[in-house]
Amino acid sequence: MMIRVKRANGTPYAFPTNPLNPQLQSFATSGTPTLGTAPSASPAGKVRILSLNEYMGLGGPLEVLIDLTKWMAPITEDPKLGATEIWKIVNMTADTHPIHLHLVQFQLLSRQAFNTNKYGKAFMAVNGMTPIDGVHPNDAGKLAYTPVDPTPYLQGPAKLADANERGWKDTLRMNPGELTTIVVKFATIDPAVDTTDPTHYPFPFDPTIEPGYVWHCHIIDHEDNEMMRPYVVTKP
Repeated sequence: MMIRVKRANGTPYAFPTNPLNPQLQSFATSGTPTLGTAPSASPAGKVRILSLNEYMGLGGPLEVLIDLTKWMAPITEDPKLGATEIWKIVNMTADTHPIHLHLVQFQLLSRQAFNTNKYGKAFMAVNGMTPIDGVHPNDAGKLAYTPVDPTPYLQGPAKLADANERGWKDTLRMNPGELTTIVVKFATIDPAVDTTDPTHYPFPFDPTIEPGYVWHCHIIDHEDNEMMRPYVVTKP
């Protein structure tokens, strides 16, 4: 759809301070907006269960984390180059987090509510309550995050993507009390590139070269306070 914006005769500048000024400007539109067709994500392989967590102190949250795990802990996400994976991200916090993956694009499959109290108890029974740094055992004796399947705790029907969230994205909101399921393609989304050809990388460079990439919440106070995790792309 094309939109033309014109300054009306007599207006001193394009955007007068009075928003109700009928002489502000005129709009001329043509065409009907349509949604494009996104290329296929291809069949998915590995399924990962991931979580968004808050580490609480006496006065409120001290840190917001991914998988109850600090930045410096060993890498736990190591997708194969060219693979398509399903990521099930359980938001156990009270906030909506815009989650962003570097390097790749992904599509939203669904969002679904879950019983936060029951899931939280099951999660803490396995992982404890204090962050995992990969070096020192936490209060549950853990050195690494253990995924907890949210399926038994899901409530109500799954909600499909809104119209503005369909297609390939690099950031999506993860709402509190919801399981957000995305499909991630660790290859270019350019339909002109044959990503199944084993003679070349499905990127115009080799993404398996260290140091790798990150995924994180895009709220700056969160990503700067441990809500960011590294990941590496490995050779098939």
